[in-house]
Amino acid sequence: MSWKNELQKDRRKLIASIPFTRNIVEYLEDTSDGKSDNYEFLTKLLHIKDGSENITVEQLEEVFNNVYKERKEFENKDIKVFSILFEEAEKIFNEPHEGVKVENKLVLSIASRLYAEKFMISKLEKVSRRTKFKGNQTPKLIEEYKKHYPSNEKEISILEQINMMAVENIHVNSFMYEPIIDLTDYYLKDIYECAKELYINECKTADELVAVAMD
Repeated sequence: MSWKNELQKDRRKLIASIPFTRNIVEYLEDTSDGKSDNYEFLTKLLHIKDGSENITVEQLEEVFNNVYKERKEFENKDIKVFSILFEEAEKIFNEPHEGVKVENKLVLSIASRLYAEKFMISKLEKVSRRTKFKGNQTPKLIEEYKKHYPSNEKEISILEQINMMAVENIHVNSFMYEPIIDLTDYYLKDIYECAKELYINECKTADELVAVAMD
């Protein structure tokens, strides 16, 4: 992977390398039934799982060094990986169109899916205990969401677009990787904005309910 030597200084390539590295782990290790700690760890950075939001750069550094068998020292080890991810996604969203920058497309795609999952989990926690799934988590959350909120057609349409865009397994093979290259920055930014707004509006609603309860 040509990015491997740039991970220490390029935050976007660091984030974008997470699905690449997980795919490499699939080739190198037995990932069935939770047997690969590396795979499970990297999956936590691509989906909302228990402990996802607390993972630090130092922990990611350890896994990358373990997978690539070479020692690299990352800066700002105490920073949460999600903090970097969402900060960079917002910067990319506000930047002018830059053509094909794969790392930017991946950062936006990952952030969009995480916002979508945050939204669905928040909504489902109000009506269902089913918010944790193994394998293909995003489509399973969408199906659960549709069961409980069938009339929310606009939200369901956005969620399904996000699921189509954010492919579960992004392959190292460049032929398999073509779909994300074909997606325009404008489309990805629109999807990102929709996903973020879903989550932010859900948080606002939750805050309003808490405020009412405290009055």
